[in-house]
Amino acid sequence: MNTEDPLLLDDALGLLDDSRRGPLEREVAADPALAERRARLRHAVTRLLNDGRTTEPPEDLAARTIAAVEARRQRRRRTGFGTITVPFRWADVAVAAGIFLAGVLTLLPALHRDRARMAQLSCMANLQQVGYGLFRYASIHNSYPYIPPGSPGSYVGAYAVQLHDEGLIPDGTALHCPCSYESHPSASLMGFKDLCEAERRSPGVCRSAITGDYAYHLGYKDGDGHPGPIIPDGLTSCIPLLADQPPHDPDGRILAGNSPNHAGIGQNVLFSDLHVGWKRNRWISPSDRDLFLNNESRPAPGVDCRDSVLVPPLFRFGGL
Repeated sequence: MNTEDPLLLDDALGLLDDSRRGPLEREVAADPALAERRARLRHAVTRLLNDGRTTEPPEDLAARTIAAVEARRQRRRRTGFGTITVPFRWADVAVAAGIFLAGVLTLLPALHRDRARMAQLSCMANLQQVGYGLFRYASIHNSYPYIPPGSPGSYVGAYAVQLHDEGLIPDGTALHCPCSYESHPSASLMGFKDLCEAERRSPGVCRSAITGDYAYHLGYKDGDGHPGPIIPDGLTSCIPLLADQPPHDPDGRILAGNSPNHAGIGQNVLFSDLHVGWKRNRWISPSDRDLFLNNESRPAPGVDCRDSVLVPPLFRFGGL
């Protein structure tokens, strides 16, 4: 097909206007071969459009159309804003229930993860709240809370009583981890003098009077081997002060593993610069290999100021 063929086809179909018909007529007059192609194409188009046959519709077409319309009208089916009657099948109910159950099962792990994450963030907020109280206490006393071993109230949990006595924490609410389901939080805190007096009258009463889900720093030994409080100097600028308590038994033994507060997957740790870090194990640094035991593998004061030992509230300063 050459460039004139579209023009010839429009001509055969009667689609040419005067502006295009004139030039075509002049070319046809000057070119016999083009005139012959034009004639053949006109003949072919004429035969294609009119083959001489006539098609008559069936005699009963109208009757059949009317009957089909009437039958459709008689069907029990409503359209538009009406309802469609659908037969009840238990199989459909089972399929829908299966889809619903699959959706619920898919969402449950995500909901559980979100809940656990929110509880972990609440735990971090509690640690930071107590951390601000510890920071202010150290600024006033030049040491973190500490009760000398042998004193009536020398349980580790008494650090919170000292903070409360000075108005540095409002109550004991922040001492309980929201992830721990074993504790029974109590917002009230006994005064330190009352605590010591109760311990004198009934030795051991502090073990049940002082509660909480966090472990506090036990202190460390000085150059002469004597236990003492943490001094906020350059050597202790970023050491662990408070953390989710370790697994332990009532006899004062620290057990293996991470804190039960978070199902054993790790623990939040508050450092002396007031940041809280998530630790998946008990290792802190080469000079502090176990957050909950000293470098002699005991729940006793650290062997030096770089050896942090955090123990539960029922432990005593100086070790059991």
